[in-house]
Amino acid sequence: MKRILLILGGLIFAVAAVGGIKEVAWHFYIPPKIVGFGTNSHAMEDMEDVDGRGLESLAKEWLKSYEKEAKGWKVPYGYRVFDIEEISVTDLDLDGYVQIDYLVTLESANQQIISALELAGTKDGYIGQMVLRWERENGEWVIKEKLRPVQYQLRTPEMQEEIRTPKTEHYAMSEEQCTYMIRDEKLYVTYDGGEKFVEVPEGYEKVCAQSNSIYREWLPDNSYVVTPEFTAFLAYEDSKAILLYSEDMGKTWKESEIFQGFAANSFVSKTEHTCFVSFAVDRAGGSDYYTIMKSSDMRTWTKVEFDDVPASNFTVVYWADDNTGYVAKKNQEGSFFLTVDGGKTFTNVEYPVPDTIVDDLGFNPFDEVEKMYQKDGKIYMVVGQGDDGDYARNGELVKALYESTDGKSFTFKGEIFDSPVETG
Repeated sequence: MKRILLILGGLIFAVAAVGGIKEVAWHFYIPPKIVGFGTNSHAMEDMEDVDGRGLESLAKEWLKSYEKEAKGWKVPYGYRVFDIEEISVTDLDLDGYVQIDYLVTLESANQQIISALELAGTKDGYIGQMVLRWERENGEWVIKEKLRPVQYQLRTPEMQEEIRTPKTEHYAMSEEQCTYMIRDEKLYVTYDGGEKFVEVPEGYEKVCAQSNSIYREWLPDNSYVVTPEFTAFLAYEDSKAILLYSEDMGKTWKESEIFQGFAANSFVSKTEHTCFVSFAVDRAGGSDYYTIMKSSDMRTWTKVEFDDVPASNFTVVYWADDNTGYVAKKNQEGSFFLTVDGGKTFTNVEYPVPDTIVDDLGFNPFDEVEKMYQKDGKIYMVVGQGDDGDYARNGELVKALYESTDGKSFTFKGEIFDSPVETG
């Protein structure tokens, strides 16, 4: 008996010792370098000696080094990876810049490693993209700067020329749904249908500015919330997405920093207990890649996992209540998704083809969900024609209106005209 107790005591001591060693290792762990990473394995003297293949080799070497330093029991779970697979490496137009795309399998989906590697969740795992700028320094090639692809694009000569020639898209304000107004480069909200307006501080610069240097003076439906109880817009500053909101009808405004992001299609929903936001976190190959975040206190934000939905080119993200949410993607077959468990799982939802219109035209012109809203206990969905739409009456594009009483199945109600009118 004494011997058994001694053995058990020894095992307990060993486990405790291992745990203690692990805690010490985690305490002193330093995440792998990105900016500041250096290698002397390439003995080229200056940037003229580095062709595209040389830059690609440098980027691959960094990725392998990062993977090696982020594996194993000595790495805290928040920074640990199981595998990093290189997808592509591309030498870019500006000297010293190279883009690397990769697929990451994580030990745990922790925000620390997701942020460090600029990751976006997809059904295949976590994908990441970075643009690295290399310089030769004291005999080494060193990463001097880490950018997201969209940040690099802003530095290209073409984009700089675009930035130096600012533009503004003007749209007429809707009389029927008057909740905001943009005038003289200022954003206003109204709670009485346009009798009185309250200015949103810095709203024009932060909310209306797009990543292509255009100021949009029409805000898409589902991109903002304006009610007496809660008013909110997604704003962007220094490559970060920020919730700009008021809880007292515009008397005071607050900002809540959410996550890295840039101005593309943006979505805000406010349910009884939760604020849901969705915005683009990366761009590649002409596609925007999205995240969905939620908060109950407007201070801390957590990610909604949506592994069942491809993460690119959202046209609508709308939450009817804390558990029921919808995601629609740009005109693709089977591009409308529903969750009834707060985003834990999404399923594809089909809505019926308007047979009478198909019989008349020979095809279904409605293939892109544009907005959703609730009215009198029902959920409505407006489906447009996408960028290639040409089904019009009296010069105005036709859209389809759908209705749902249970939030799951939709019926076609008829054709509508629902396009903003460009002015000026």
